[in-house]
Amino acid sequence: MGEIFKNWGVSLSCRRPPALDEPLDYAQLAAFRNLEFPGAMLGRLELTTFVKQKKPAFLAFSRLLDSTLTRQAPELEGGLMSNFQEHFYRQAKLAGELGAVVAGADFDLEKAAADHDFHRRSGKLLRVLYAPWYDGSLLLSLPLRLPQTGGVKSDFSRIARALSDWMLPKLGVTLEIHIHELRFDDALKRVFDTFKYQTTMLRVIYEPELGNSLSGAILGELAENLSEFVSSRMVMLSPVHAQSDTFAGQLAGYPQLFTAPGGQQEEEKC
Repeated sequence: MGEIFKNWGVSLSCRRPPALDEPLDYAQLAAFRNLEFPGAMLGRLELTTFVKQKKPAFLAFSRLLDSTLTRQAPELEGGLMSNFQEHFYRQAKLAGELGAVVAGADFDLEKAAADHDFHRRSGKLLRVLYAPWYDGSLLLSLPLRLPQTGGVKSDFSRIARALSDWMLPKLGVTLEIHIHELRFDDALKRVFDTFKYQTTMLRVIYEPELGNSLSGAILGELAENLSEFVSSRMVMLSPVHAQSDTFAGQLAGYPQLFTAPGGQQEEEKC
């Protein structure tokens, strides 16, 4: 399993208030090479200092702006649209200056796939946002939840086509894997095949404060069922947490999940 997850990392994308506004233990985070922070943390002096000193091998920021704003942004007009674009540019610039590889934003990909007018408006906005800063290595990644919620049965092929139809080469998708809700079956494998060339990374989400722990067996099942896909993508572990102590406890346990055969921990993963 260690070889499969050689590109694993830690994501704070599911950090909730009050933890989101509390100081981070950056010394504990320094043990990890691959990191993702919430876009809401951009501009904080402590984070900027840590990233510039640590220089993570892979750095990402989830949701540059709050999802409630970005999901309705394609339908904004006039001054509201101008203000949105200015705010988005500022966040994107901060991420780029820190050396981020991926920046996330939730522009409601599923709605764009189902609503032609929304798809058109979204494409128009994405091209405007794309122009100033997508000439470098930074990728914009739209989140897609797996599995879907509320009995929704999405046409994933249609979603993939909607993404492709925008024809933006540095635009991709982050598959948000809610690991305790997932069924490893042929239907899931077809979903992964559908997004084979559009996926920037995987975000493994779980809720330790509700008793859903992450184990080697669970990750082993993911690796076994989706080995080719997982081994070639960045895999970010993202515990949903509102308490800083919860996150600290999860970080302390991660190295045990990625132990090489024979019990020797691989140094290159972290």
